[in-house]
Amino acid sequence: MTSWVFILGTNPSLSVEELLNVLSLSTNDILDVGKDFVVLQTNQSIDPTKLLARLGGTIKIAKLVQRLTGMGQLTPDVWRQCLKLPKEKTKITFGFSQYGLAKSAYALQGIGLKVKKLLQAEGYNARLMANKAGQLSSVAVQKNDLIGTELLIIRSTTNDIYLAVTEEVQDFENYGRRDYGRPERDSQRGMLPPKLAQIMINLAQLPDQGTLLDPFCGLGTITQEAWLMNHSWQILGSDSDQQVIEQAKKNLQWLIPETAEQDINFVVASVQEISQVNTAGQFDAIVTEPYLGPARELQRPVSRQRLEQIMTEVGELYVQAFKQFALVLKSGGRVVMIWPMYLYHEQYELLSLMSEVTKLGFALVLPAIRHTPLASGLTERGTLWYHRPDQVVAREITVWKKY
Repeated sequence: MTSWVFILGTNPSLSVEELLNVLSLSTNDILDVGKDFVVLQTNQSIDPTKLLARLGGTIKIAKLVQRLTGMGQLTPDVWRQCLKLPKEKTKITFGFSQYGLAKSAYALQGIGLKVKKLLQAEGYNARLMANKAGQLSSVAVQKNDLIGTELLIIRSTTNDIYLAVTEEVQDFENYGRRDYGRPERDSQRGMLPPKLAQIMINLAQLPDQGTLLDPFCGLGTITQEAWLMNHSWQILGSDSDQQVIEQAKKNLQWLIPETAEQDINFVVASVQEISQVNTAGQFDAIVTEPYLGPARELQRPVSRQRLEQIMTEVGELYVQAFKQFALVLKSGGRVVMIWPMYLYHEQYELLSLMSEVTKLGFALVLPAIRHTPLASGLTERGTLWYHRPDQVVAREITVWKKY
């Protein structure tokens, strides 16, 4: 059984839940979890490059190589033995990132310089890469070719020390291109980050030959990320706005080869019409970010009366949507849908729709990580959420199963 270390994104609860879903693991497979890392054990054969391309919430994947009882055991020889070096005595760059250590990056750099001398004695032209923060970014790891030569030094929750070697890092350039480089963007409608779209798709648990619907497809982020994730899926995006559908098609043509148009279809239809343009029980999953309310208005303080009016209007739309979902979703299929959380007097307000949706034949799927220390990162009703400090409308990620 192999132990893997995953360096998590800004929302560790969301990141770990995604990992458990993608790898079909349970919380029993978690050896340790902290605010920025999780250690998982599995018998599965993992390809770090393929896996990280699918994950939206993980920054680095590393293989656990040693566990020390204290920092005093981290000697230059121990460090040297952890590295995956080429047999040819060539020029190499190595580095380190520390997580949760009291020991300063400067002190670790001193050990690293001794490792450099060991490597030079072996005939390598070695260069140590480090920074004051003690953590190398994915950009630094990728641009300096540190795969196999970056040592992760992590303090466990029991104060032991994990040593792991980086196997892959997030492709920052590709994410930036998919997010900021696409020709059609609309900041007023709100733009779903590609990483969050990936996470939502992974929570949907589609089969290999599955069918996916995004009934509020907007500019096409979810449909595009789904196609990049699995070319075998049949994907449909619909939206009530003809202009938006045309924008989604332009983004698709820009991002993906023309052959993708055979696998992603777009239809102009409101959410109340999806059972008219699709057959009953057609989809394995529905993944979507719907209309979250009047964005411009919500950027300013609103009265309690107006906020309740907005929540009522949005709630009515969502109930109508779930009535349609019940018709086109297969039995056992999942809905992964963002619901708005409105900031009011420094607290987030959640929609009160649980009973209405349950009556329509859906059961709320609570995250597995609710039984771990990461439960503190969930909403008051135990669901996942995503937000930035400056947001007045946060995203609650609800997962439903049709029974």
